[in-house]
Amino acid sequence: MASWAVSIASALDTNESITMDDLIRENDLVLEQNPGNETALMYRALIYYNAEKYPLAIESADKVLEISPENSFAWHIIGSSWGNLGDFTKAADAFSRAAALKPGEPEEYNLQGVALCRLGRYADAAEVLTKALEVDPSYAVAWNNLGVTYRYMNETDKALDSLNRAVGEDPSQAQYYANKGYVNLDRNDYSAAITCAVTAKKIEMTNVPQWFVAGDAYYSQQDYQSAFYSYDGGFTTMEKERLTESSPLGS
Repeated sequence: MASWAVSIASALDTNESITMDDLIRENDLVLEQNPGNETALMYRALIYYNAEKYPLAIESADKVLEISPENSFAWHIIGSSWGNLGDFTKAADAFSRAAALKPGEPEEYNLQGVALCRLGRYADAAEVLTKALEVDPSYAVAWNNLGVTYRYMNETDKALDSLNRAVGEDPSQAQYYANKGYVNLDRNDYSAAITCAVTAKKIEMTNVPQWFVAGDAYYSQQDYQSAFYSYDGGFTTMEKERLTESSPLGS
């Protein structure tokens, strides 16, 4: 995953003339009057998070938890920050705490599942992602992530079922079709893999994985010319998009 993309509602002003330092100075004035102002501390954590100052975001969120240990959003920011810093053990723990405080919010289970999957704890990830879907059976991102997790577990039937649910709930996501294409490759169903890649391409030309799904499928069918064009399209797209890493997991 190139970045730990999470859904955090930005409280920042969209005026580009206002800098992070401006916002912090204003926040300092509030905290000087009341160092225990939970809202101001939470806002400070958001400022740092949106500025990609993740250690400072964690520090601010920790101060929120000292005042309000049951603030689930503080744990959410901590988990998201650790995810961006690449510490998926700490991210998984933070999202687990957020989920325990807000068991009715499937997003926390989903993000915990993504972190566990990144750690290679696939069975644990599948269990948590299933909890997200028990809360919201229409949660397409969680279906996608569950499908990817099952693929890593070599459970291709379950992976395909989950990815079919993902595209059924949200057919607008090229990545879901690309992931489905990879599962079909695993099952040696090359025609189905190509169909998935073509569908992903129609949705989003710049989706890198679909090019390689098609390339692998054509190569397996000994259609080397089509494979070459697909691989070339994938590498060209990577260069244009300046992508250094691609993850099938969604947030």
